[in-house]
Amino acid sequence: CSASPISPPDSHGVGLWGRVEPEGLERQLLPGAMGRRALLCQLGGLTLGVVHLESQSKHAPVREAQLRQLQPALEPPRASILMGDFNFCASGPEGQSLGEMQDAWAAIHPQEPGGTLDPTRNPLLRAGSPARYDRVLVQGLQVRSARLLGTEKLTSDHFGLAVELGPVDD
Repeated sequence: CSASPISPPDSHGVGLWGRVEPEGLERQLLPGAMGRRALLCQLGGLTLGVVHLESQSKHAPVREAQLRQLQPALEPPRASILMGDFNFCASGPEGQSLGEMQDAWAAIHPQEPGGTLDPTRNPLLRAGSPARYDRVLVQGLQVRSARLLGTEKLTSDHFGLAVELGPVDD
């Protein structure tokens, strides 16, 4: 399922593939000039969101508005996951718009930066400093593991993330 079936050709969409038919699916047009959309789906007691937020450093206020718009759909009592290309470093000010969601990478590797954009390791990037723009954020779930994907066979300027999640231990 794509979140951008009617986007102009120069926009950035997101998609979600899985083995389970979602109970609910919502595409949200996000604020901003780039035609960004979010995909939210309901799977049992879980809300799963996929995003590709506005890029460029000057668009920090737009990214904050995009995250604020998504916040109500991700609040308890449902467990929630929000993942994708956030287009800002994990330490950026926009992160304040994420509420109580936990960064899966930081939960497992608190002392490692986990750069998903890393010109020192990825020749598809020409400049810049390592940064973690791609994230998996969770609420109401326990993070069991997190690792970078695609660091050996380079097919993108971003490394991927693989995260294992489970129910919160009582």
